[in-house]
Amino acid sequence: MVDTLGLIWEVFVAGANLGDLEGLAALAMSMKGRLPRLKKILVDQGYTCLIGEAVKNVCGWEVEVSKPGLERKGFKPELKRWIIERTFG
Repeated sequence: MVDTLGLIWEVFVAGANLGDLEGLAALAMSMKGRLPRLKKILVDQGYTCLIGEAVKNVCGWEVEVSKPGLERKGFKPELKRWIIERTFG
């Protein structure tokens, strides 16, 4: 989990048998109550299921799914999502 500047707030490492959705749930639970001003988290399309409702109910955060534009051809970084990719780099 990084902030809008790409600064790391939390890292969750799990075995390969744990899926991304379970990892998000575990990460959210570990961060619950630690960021009282946090209102929204941005996730990629892999998290489009009911996990957003679960995170909202448990932590009170809105989950926004980042989607590329329809006119997209070739590589074009998504502005907000690119923050985490820069952090990985």
